[in-house]
Amino acid sequence: MAGLTLQKFDIRSSVLLLCFLFIPFLGIAQQDRQENTTTKAQKEIKLGLALSGGGAKGFAHIGVLKVLEEEGIPVHMVSGTSMGSIIGSLYAIGYSPQEIEEIARTTNWNILLNDSYQINPQQISNSILKKDTYLVTFPFDNNKLSLPTGLIDGQNISMMLYRLMLPFHDVRDFTELPIPFSAVATNLATGKPKSFSSGYLPDVVRASIAIPSIFKPVSIDGETYIDGGVARNIPVEDVENLGADFVIASDVGEPIKNVDSLKTFVDILFQSVGFHQQESDTIQKEKTDIYIRPNISGFSTFSYEKVDEIIRRGEQATRKALPKIQKALAKHQTAPSEFKPIRSTRQDTILVSSISLNNLTGLVQQRQVFLGLDIQPPETLTLSQLEQKINQLYASGLFSQISYRLQKDQNNKGSHLVLEFQHKEQEYAGFSMRYDSQYKAALLFGASFTDNIFLNDRLTMQLRAGEILELTADYSIPTSLVPLTHMKTRFNLQRSPINYYDQNQALSSIDVEKLSFQPSFTMRFWQQVDFEVGFETELYNLNEAIGNTLVFGNTTFLLKPFLSVDFNTLNRPYFPTKGQDLSLKTEISEPGWGSSSTFFQTSGRWFSTIKLFDGVNISNELFAGYSSTSELPLHYYYYLGGLSQNPVFDLKQLPFMGHPAQQLRAANIKGLRSNLQFRINKKIYISGGMNLAHLAEQWTFNLDQERLETGYSLAVGATSIVGPIEVALSTPNLTSGYAVKLNLGYHF
Repeated sequence: MAGLTLQKFDIRSSVLLLCFLFIPFLGIAQQDRQENTTTKAQKEIKLGLALSGGGAKGFAHIGVLKVLEEEGIPVHMVSGTSMGSIIGSLYAIGYSPQEIEEIARTTNWNILLNDSYQINPQQISNSILKKDTYLVTFPFDNNKLSLPTGLIDGQNISMMLYRLMLPFHDVRDFTELPIPFSAVATNLATGKPKSFSSGYLPDVVRASIAIPSIFKPVSIDGETYIDGGVARNIPVEDVENLGADFVIASDVGEPIKNVDSLKTFVDILFQSVGFHQQESDTIQKEKTDIYIRPNISGFSTFSYEKVDEIIRRGEQATRKALPKIQKALAKHQTAPSEFKPIRSTRQDTILVSSISLNNLTGLVQQRQVFLGLDIQPPETLTLSQLEQKINQLYASGLFSQISYRLQKDQNNKGSHLVLEFQHKEQEYAGFSMRYDSQYKAALLFGASFTDNIFLNDRLTMQLRAGEILELTADYSIPTSLVPLTHMKTRFNLQRSPINYYDQNQALSSIDVEKLSFQPSFTMRFWQQVDFEVGFETELYNLNEAIGNTLVFGNTTFLLKPFLSVDFNTLNRPYFPTKGQDLSLKTEISEPGWGSSSTFFQTSGRWFSTIKLFDGVNISNELFAGYSSTSELPLHYYYYLGGLSQNPVFDLKQLPFMGHPAQQLRAANIKGLRSNLQFRINKKIYISGGMNLAHLAEQWTFNLDQERLETGYSLAVGATSIVGPIEVALSTPNLTSGYAVKLNLGYHF
């Protein structure tokens, strides 16, 4: 029994002894497991970058990326809002910071952020323009006047995004990009942020930059979105949702300003958004591991010409934050970067194997668009050729947006081209007003309607009230998109005064009362050259300027075939700094086809301006008018004088410094004008110039001194909320008296 007890004791002792001996090894094993877990955690830590919105100030994000890359700090995922989504998406698909910098420096952002002409913040905040004529326009929505959803369709910026992101048109999941990416937009229906980590990348970025009231909203999957900065300007939680363990945020958002500093519509718009944005920013900053705030004071949302300086501010802020970044990351081991340069996937030529046209039902016949597109699959094109063809379709004015994507075909040898069309809301009512020294105050009312009788036809009516009274109705039908071709008909009823001078002394004023009907055929080439051919039937009457009513008494009939050419590349219609403008017109009147007068006339005007130095331009203008006879109807003579061109008589009544409007008259003229313009600031210009003209009843190249006229002027001009303003001091020669002339408002 004692032996059995001893045996049990020995077994129990042996087990306890073994357990005791293995305890240290169990501790070591547990320590090894903890170390392995820690090492694994260190290897799995991933760094995310959140880039805020801020317009041109977002260029500072490029400086942030440059410094992080130079210091070998990898970025594993990125999220962006507004401009941050542009910078972030380009980096995510493989553009290096240096390449993004080059894109920012070489891109004309003023053109990209507009659809038809160069703009600046003053033009955006001053007015809602229509063809640089109306002070304000209101679109029709369901036959009711409404406010526009945005001033800019965004076609140009979209085309840039389609081009830069071409290699990833097929990617729908943004986590499959070289660097996972998400963009923030704001749902217009709910006001809540939407974080996009999938979709069509260019359209998602376009939605993220849709500044409310400036860019038109973007529709994605049946929902409408605007700029992400409205709901969440610093997208920290969005990059966390992509899997970031450590977040660096770069913030260039607009701070709340003092009320006294709010000068424009855009300032007030951003301030109103800023109050909600401030609350969101506070929440996002708390989620941030490293917060970088570049010093962007002195820059605005529209400081696109300051690319280099803004990037430098981003670099400075990041270098200042480097010790803090490096200290925080020293506690961890970051995963290696999986960045893949896009360079190897870029393509200059495209094999279009098939084409799809979407959203054309009830808008334009597909056949018309196919003819305008002029691509016969399978066809190989350069990217610039494809863009040119799409831009030609957009220039027709029938679409507010044309988007495209290239998808690999089934054989993976070519691409399927998908074009999406958005109908342009073209019905509107407009109003404008102006004042000038010659014709005093004038008002303009207008309206435009589409799809009246035929698909895409247009009826535009205008009424000008003032010393010049005019009612115009234009009706046009597009017959081709490329080249853009229209059949047009114009009805015009007008009364316009002509001041009659004898030896530079005003004798009387005669009203020209005119009723005309003008069918024509127009073609546009290269988006800048317009040809028009047609004929005009005209009934006119000359009355002494007594009373203000139209009284057609002894009417005279004219029938005139005509041909006109217009070419315009000016960067803006008022105070241009580059480009040229050419207008030519020829018309013939013969009794053989029922006209009461016999004459042949050719009129021309060519204007060009070039930059001499920064803020200094020289402009030159040549003008001429030829008539086969001096026996002309009174309103077919050429008149010179005044500060601005008479809009009713077009090329026959031209401005001429130093003389009152219509003071100089002849059947044949030729002349030149030269002007030196100085830009004082973004709004104000000072100019000085001279003009010289020769007038004769018969065309001659002999410039006799008797009919040689001169004039000089010094003028101050400015852009304003009611349009351009110009005040000029002029004299026929430097020894005669001086006169002051005023133009206020858009020309019409």
